Amino acid sequence: DRDNVNDIDGGSPFMISGEFSGTSISFGATTFTNSSTGIYDAFTFYIDNNNTETSALQIGGIDDQKMTGVAYLVGTGSVNSIITGNFRSASVSIGTINITNSNPGTSEGFVAGLSGGIPVWAKKITGANDDEVYGLDADLNNNCYLTGAFNSPQVSSGSHTATNTQT
Repeated sequence: DRDNVNDIDGGSPFMISGEFSGTSISFGATTFTNSSTGIYDAFTFYIDNNNTETSALQIGGIDDQKMTGVAYLVGTGSVNSIITGNFRSASVSIGTINITNSNPGTSEGFVAGLSGGIPVWAKKITGANDDEVYGLDADLNNNCYLTGAFNSPQVSSGSHTATNTQT
């Protein structure tokens, strides 16, 4: 089990995120059961100012899911945090939102907007080969920046496409 990424909002609530490959993982009153023992499922726990777990999210599928980034957004919008990661499963569940892998068995990235730990939207970053998100950050204007790498000739997310000039 690994705690990979955390974000602390200046003494405010914070998030603990990572992945686990055992049968289950517990934090506070929440216990998650792994979708496929021995394969990684991702998780995020939200902790309030009183160090109390306020919500928890499991990201699971039949193959590996990894959490690679979390960021709090400033202000009071409908989305107050962003998470990123990668998945190899044919599909992955981020709360009640399902994302399908265009090429099951290859790694695709995901980015999701959360409100109080509940997924509001999710998008995949996809190409023909392994395409991964490595990190995430947000500035004070709520602009989010992703880092990663892609081995595909092209990678896309929604209407945005990037071309690999080294394939």
